[in-house]
Amino acid sequence: MDEAKKPRASISMDHRRSAELEMGKQTAPVEGKVNGYCRTQEAAGLLLFASFSVAGEAFVVWFQSGADTPTEDLGGSSAVYAPGAILGAAAGEISLVLGGVLLSSMALFFDIHIPTLTLGAAIASLIIGWFYFGVSTIGQPVFNFKNDLVPPLPPLGGWDSEFREEVTFYMGYLIPQMVICAIALGLHFFALLELWRAQSRTTNAKKNSFADKCRAMYYSTLVALLGAGILTSAAWTRLQEGPERLERLVIYPPSIIVYPDVAVMTGVFLSVYGLLGMLGALYFFIGQDLGRFKTIVRDLKFLGFLLYFWIFGFHVMAQIGLAGAMFAGDGARIALLFFPVALTPAYFAHRVWRKASEEI
Repeated sequence: MDEAKKPRASISMDHRRSAELEMGKQTAPVEGKVNGYCRTQEAAGLLLFASFSVAGEAFVVWFQSGADTPTEDLGGSSAVYAPGAILGAAAGEISLVLGGVLLSSMALFFDIHIPTLTLGAAIASLIIGWFYFGVSTIGQPVFNFKNDLVPPLPPLGGWDSEFREEVTFYMGYLIPQMVICAIALGLHFFALLELWRAQSRTTNAKKNSFADKCRAMYYSTLVALLGAGILTSAAWTRLQEGPERLERLVIYPPSIIVYPDVAVMTGVFLSVYGLLGMLGALYFFIGQDLGRFKTIVRDLKFLGFLLYFWIFGFHVMAQIGLAGAMFAGDGARIALLFFPVALTPAYFAHRVWRKASEEI
């Protein structure tokens, strides 16, 4: 009797094990697949996030670039920066947005993975990103400044000195523009590269851990520099015009200043967040205490959330909202571009902590 029952028990256990596998309860035999799937989904989600963050910038620049400009005028003049160059840069950035949305949607919603296509998109992202950076982020602002065009728009009556005008342009306008572009397009490129690695299963845990530490330091430094730039234009505006609501807007994108104190606090908040991220990244290189790692990452996540809510509520809705309907496009663009600014220091710190905890 006992011997006859044993096969039934064995068969019952096999059926139960099979059912658990189908329901996802038994994860040990497919652990690698689950981890690979999660990594692919994370990379695809990050790419979708990065693509939407850049979308506002891409489409606003396209709409403002003069798509109806006659062909003979696309080269520009001594008083007009070449519309053809801006149109090309905007079209390239729009292609990055559409390509990122397409590839991330294929991976997220349909489980379609084409590593060769993803790698090609990453290479295109690198080339187009540098082209846009040179043409739109550096070339156009410097051209406008040298030819006394706008933006930027200084306080009513101009700055008190030529030195202040020069420093505020470069530190308060050009550098913040460069930093935001580097963060947004850099994250887009990284997401494409990470998606390709996940799809092709090409990874090196030790190299990736070191690279993430470098990324945490890099993006935190950029955020601190962005804060210093915004603080420069805001503090000198407050010093010259006072703390009250301005009679005329001061426009040094990404700052459209109505109340100088709000812009000053935005600069301070960004600087503090970036400096803490830099200190955390430095500890990642020299520290070994996993508990302290976790505390640093937790604090950065909290500050990142607070930072974005401050920027969305005060820097965008309060400042740009009071500036008037003509700045609606700029408000949407800035709100989207600050997503990666608030995310990147905390995200890469989290990646460092996650890999360190997995090694134990």
